[in-house]
Amino acid sequence: LAAEIGAHGEFNFLLSNGDCLFAHASTRLSYIVRQAPFSQAHLSDQDVTIDFDAVTTPNDRVAVIATQPLTDNEHWTTMAPGTLWWFEDGEAVRHSATLPGPEKKR
Repeated sequence: LAAEIGAHGEFNFLLSNGDCLFAHASTRLSYIVRQAPFSQAHLSDQDVTIDFDAVTTPNDRVAVIATQPLTDNEHWTTMAPGTLWWFEDGEAVRHSATLPGPEKKR
């Protein structure tokens, strides 16, 4: 269904059931997983640096998903267009290509 809707234009989305997060990249999405040891992150669009080590615990892990990377000193993973990603407990569990739906006869 995501590929069918995405055929009409850009259709990136995030969907959560409270336990898992699903991310569909129809055009462009990127993600980063932050976990210990935490470091500093510098925002791409402002001269602001955040020290995640000062505001986290060694047990924390989080995935951040955005249309484009938000920081310029960290490695972000680009999600290929036409893929659906499953995140759980702050990490990518699996991803697969979204396939176009069956042609409907008119």
